Amino acid sequence: MVALSALAALGEDGLHTEWNSHKYTNTPFPEAWKSAELPKTERDIVAFQKFEWHTINIKVVVSRFGIPDRYLVMKRPLRVGEYNWLIYDLPDGYKVAFYVIAPPSDTFAAGVIVDPKGKLLLLIK
Repeated sequence: MVALSALAALGEDGLHTEWNSHKYTNTPFPEAWKSAELPKTERDIVAFQKFEWHTINIKVVVSRFGIPDRYLVMKRPLRVGEYNWLIYDLPDGYKVAFYVIAPPSDTFAAGVIVDPKGKLLLLIK
């Protein structure tokens, strides 16, 4: 999977650098991905780690964890193997991020949970 090889190429601190690069713009979360009822936003790293990742559906994730803190969209059209990002900024610097295309697609290619230094804790695929 291209997303996974791209993740490996970024290295331990590469994700933070990627997310803060000028290639992306922070965009409002798409209405198409909002679920009918939004839960109380949960910001617990353990809840994300223990979640049963049987689905790669954005609406399911949003219905469980609320709207992500950031939706980073590439400033130019996506090329094959490139993705936008949905990112949850958790307390103590932890991040949960998903490789996404754009609505109407409501699936993600992969997800990651990283610690404050960018070390990969969990790969979601």
